[in-house]
Amino acid sequence: QDLLAWRGALYARLDRTDLAAWSGWLDLPFDLRRGLGEVRLWLQFDRDSVLDANVDVALSAIDLRLAPDLPRLELQSVSGSLGWRSLRPGHELRTRQLAFVALDGTVFPPTDVLARQIPATGKKPETGEISVNGLDLNALATLAIHLPFSAAQRELLAQSQPRGTLSDFSLKWEGDWSAPRIYAAKGRFAGLGVKPFALKEGGSKLPGFSGLSGNFDAGEKGGALALNAHGVSAAFSEVFAEPLAFDTLTAQAS
Repeated sequence: QDLLAWRGALYARLDRTDLAAWSGWLDLPFDLRRGLGEVRLWLQFDRDSVLDANVDVALSAIDLRLAPDLPRLELQSVSGSLGWRSLRPGHELRTRQLAFVALDGTVFPPTDVLARQIPATGKKPETGEISVNGLDLNALATLAIHLPFSAAQRELLAQSQPRGTLSDFSLKWEGDWSAPRIYAAKGRFAGLGVKPFALKEGGSKLPGFSGLSGNFDAGEKGGALALNAHGVSAAFSEVFAEPLAFDTLTAQAS
């Protein structure tokens, strides 16, 4: 009973352990059934709630569910750092050099991510922020059904089937994420491609493309785009019957 009134911080180091055996002692923000290996854990807690958690892991044979309405995620291995923080309201998820191999062999290379979302409250609009370095978009889309995205975000990933890598990418927005009132985005991309997709159900489809490399800096007032790519194709299905192909594409726009 008295333990439920504690507040403070906790550090733990576990070697050759099964994390599932500890789940009954910790109020983790996800359901963990199995995870074998080594862990270092830092927790900040208030009574029976975790406020901030950071874990360095080198695990194998992982079985977890990130939210009650999501399917279980089984991984062959995972390594790196994973953190979570309650923003009351909202939450923040962060990773550092997080890499894993899914049960079906999908490889997610080392990636740094910060995702922060605060829901609309009263007159304050929703706000969000995402920063990414080294993200493999194809691996992300493959695993999206297991990740805590909204239904609309998962549908967008399923439609667009993105591929390529993002580096030094950041996005901040205010308002509905699909039609933000204020936003700022920048980053570098390589081998970028998507299928034709619509941002909203019933909306006009944006063209698909593949093989794009370059960088961009954009906001609600305008931006700049630089392309330097080889073997590019673009699908304007409402205009051309066949995709357009380019051996080399260089361009700058603002």
